[in-house]
Amino acid sequence: MSRLPQLLPAAGLVAMAMNLLGAEVSPAPRAGTGGESAPPPAAHESYRLNTGDRVSYRVLEDREEPRPLTVTDSGELEIPHLGRVKASGKTCKQLGEEIRTGLEASFYRRATVQLSIDVLARARGKVQVIGEVTNPGTYDIPADETFTVGKAILRAGGFKPFASRSRVNLLRKAPGAGAKTETRRLDFDEIWNKGRIEKDVPLQADDVIVVRARIFNL
Repeated sequence: MSRLPQLLPAAGLVAMAMNLLGAEVSPAPRAGTGGESAPPPAAHESYRLNTGDRVSYRVLEDREEPRPLTVTDSGELEIPHLGRVKASGKTCKQLGEEIRTGLEASFYRRATVQLSIDVLARARGKVQVIGEVTNPGTYDIPADETFTVGKAILRAGGFKPFASRSRVNLLRKAPGAGAKTETRRLDFDEIWNKGRIEKDVPLQADDVIVVRARIFNL
């Protein structure tokens, strides 16, 4: 896996992907639907919050009823006293500890934070599939399954006849301010034809999949 030097937001990943393809691709309409679903078993322990998830929040010392909060499009929760707190990618336990530390630093002598999942967003963000697939475009990451590069390609209608199955690029912006964009190459001749499905990669929000055309020696 190689690391690209430039710093790119999600939109920049798409522009870079277009350069890899060497041609413009007209995206298909967005796939998937909105909506919400009940959290799976043990979601409170291992589930990492995403945009659109709804949680219950309260501080026991306030002696108030829990209040519903929704993870914003920027991946944050609006917490009383603290303001916007980054929530996306964290478990309720991790986030609750961060909130407790912030509250006890300035506002509470002791803060017993209770944070639990009410409703999960049906989609955990979106990915883009561009290049030599039947229906290039933007697709939802389902909240109730592991959505891999291979599944996204199938969702986009599969490879076109002249797609290079051995040269599929996954572009991902690393987390954190000033993070670089990573490129990972996947070989679907190996993954699908040779049964090496463990080499397929689970997707994250804002990933971009680039399927290039085969190069012919004339």
